Amino acid sequence: VAFASVTEHWAQFAIAGPEAQALLALLLDEVPALPFMGCAPVSVAGVAGRLFRISFSGETGYELAVPARWGDALWRQLVALAEGLGGGPYGMEALNVLRIEKGFLTHAELHGRTTAFDLGLQRMLSERKDFIGRAAAQREGWTDPARERLVGLRPVTPGAAILPGAHLFDEGARATRETDRGYVTSAGFSPTLGTTLALGFLQHGPERLGERVAMVD
Repeated sequence: VAFASVTEHWAQFAIAGPEAQALLALLLDEVPALPFMGCAPVSVAGVAGRLFRISFSGETGYELAVPARWGDALWRQLVALAEGLGGGPYGMEALNVLRIEKGFLTHAELHGRTTAFDLGLQRMLSERKDFIGRAAAQREGWTDPARERLVGLRPVTPGAAILPGAHLFDEGARATRETDRGYVTSAGFSPTLGTTLALGFLQHGPERLGERVAMVD
C-alpha cells in the first residue's frame, strides 16, 4: 500500500459564527446536513469540493475545501458574502480568544506531557475496549488528583495581563521551585468580557475553582 499526501492540492477555509449556515446556503448548490465531525462532497458553483462540520473556535463552524487553483476565487467570494451578512475574515488572535473562552485545546495544552486526566477528558477513554495507551492511562500516577490539571484563569483586576509561560503559586507563597503549583499555557484579551482570559495547569486544579493564585513571569 502506498500513501501520497494531497494536502497541498486543496485550499481550505474555516467558516464560523452564528451566520455560518446562512453563508453556506448562499454559496453551495446544496448544503448537506452534517453531524459534528461529519464531512461530505459538495458543489461550489459547479466546482467539486468538500465540506467538514468542524470548529476550532467553539462556534457553529465548517471548513470548506476546493482544489487549490480555485482557492483565491473562493476566498474572495467568502469574504464578500461574510461582509454582506455583517461579518468578515478573522485572524489567529481572534480564533485563540474564542477557543480560550470555550475551553478548547490546542498544541499549547496538548504538548506531550499531559494526559486525558490532566485535560479533563478521561471520560473519552473507553472502559469497554482496548486502545493504544490504555495501560499507561490506568497507572495510579497518571490519575493522581495532585497532578497539574487544566483550569481557566482570569485576573482579579479586569484587564490586567496574564502571560503564557508564567508560573503559578499559592497566594502569599514565596516563588521558588519547591512551591511552584503550575503554569499558564495560553492567554488573550476577551472583548466580550472586557478582561484577559487564560488556560493553564494547576495542582488540584478543578478542586480549586474560585480560589486566588499568584502569577510570576
